[in-house]
Amino acid sequence: FFRSIPLEACYASDLKRARQTAKFISKNGKAAFFKSKHLREIHFGDWEARDYKSVSLRWPEVYASWIRSPADVNIPAGEPFKAFLKRVKTFSKILIRSRAKNIAVVAHAGSLSVLAMLLSLGSGATSNSFVDFEEAGCLMIVGSDPSSNHPVIAVRLRQAVSRGARLIVVN
Repeated sequence: FFRSIPLEACYASDLKRARQTAKFISKNGKAAFFKSKHLREIHFGDWEARDYKSVSLRWPEVYASWIRSPADVNIPAGEPFKAFLKRVKTFSKILIRSRAKNIAVVAHAGSLSVLAMLLSLGSGATSNSFVDFEEAGCLMIVGSDPSSNHPVIAVRLRQAVSRGARLIVVN
């Protein structure tokens, strides 16, 4: 997908896996590469390095509450959600101010979900009409590869970029 869209910037979490993926993507498109600690996953405190099953057994009430509403629950010894939100919001302002036309963001599920929420954009299958693609000045792909998952949408995205729309890819 990235070969057909000329990326100008690639932002990544400063953690190893995201950084490596972003460097690969940015080399393919010769995009400028930027790393940011603001894109790190939420710190899971006492839950770090544990699977969800062991967490749910050790902290059943807290875990159940977190599953229902992660923004309202503080993970034991973890990063408070408000601090996490503030951190990702700081990055969102950098992204919004960027002058790059086509941007990729490589990070983690939590930070990408919050980023999409902050930018008032959804994820997964598109809920937009074809007209929306034709009129949009900025398009964002969140956690999807339209070339393989939504080929018709991929064509519309390429057409929008060709006519001057800005593309942001978050994965």
